[in-house]
Amino acid sequence: MKDITPTLLDSIKKKFQKKFDESNRISELYKRVRDGTATYQTAQDFAVEVGNMLADAFGECVHADILPDGRMYYNIASRIIPTMLENNYDITAEMAKEIQQILNRSAGIGIKAVRPELNQDKINGIVDIVSGAEKYEKISYMLKDPIINFTQCVVDDTVRANADIQDKAGMNPKIIRTSSGKCCEWCDKLAGVYDYERVRDSGNDVFRRHKNCICLVEFTVDKKMQNVHSKKWAKTEDVRRRIQNSLSNGKTINKRTREQAEELEKKLKIKYMKPKK
Repeated sequence: MKDITPTLLDSIKKKFQKKFDESNRISELYKRVRDGTATYQTAQDFAVEVGNMLADAFGECVHADILPDGRMYYNIASRIIPTMLENNYDITAEMAKEIQQILNRSAGIGIKAVRPELNQDKINGIVDIVSGAEKYEKISYMLKDPIINFTQCVVDDTVRANADIQDKAGMNPKIIRTSSGKCCEWCDKLAGVYDYERVRDSGNDVFRRHKNCICLVEFTVDKKMQNVHSKKWAKTEDVRRRIQNSLSNGKTINKRTREQAEELEKKLKIKYMKPKK
């Protein structure tokens, strides 16, 4: 039996790339990055646009009548789906990282923005569900909304990754979730401002999104190290100890840890003094 995978993958790639290259919306969003006016809303708009493009490419190229027995077997799904989702990850993560860099510069933070890790588990889950169905037509929905959701989560993961770095640097990042007002009661209840330190290990729902969710997740940071509860400004030694403890991961603070902390302080250009009234 002829292997249809190479031809099918090529057709999906070409269909997606054509949509991407010809999109005025994508051009507009990239222009905001070049102009330095992009925000995490720009990144989410980009993710939704790119997710829709890939979902449409799958819909236009993959049909039950071209699949053997009308089924997308694992050997096909595992070579098509990950390749295209990884492409969405690459372009969306890069866009989100550039936007984070813009926000860092705007806040006077010298630390470099980072890309999040690829969520391979989510990709594997989609592949397993699609390839596990006897008939592709009964499971084709998995290559629609879940594709858009996956791409949006790349932006959310960028927020988490950069908030985590700045939290470990002794800063005070806050996660901001804004409801679109057109989603659902669950999303409306999640809207608010959260201390990243509190949601970091708790599995908080603030980073979660469901089908068709267009809530915005972003973060901001207080570089001057003001305690959000007491409103007191941290002493230099207290902040340095925080940074050192973060870098040592609970182990003994040694000379190397102190040196790393000093280097990080210089990169971040941390201010310890009270602002002028």
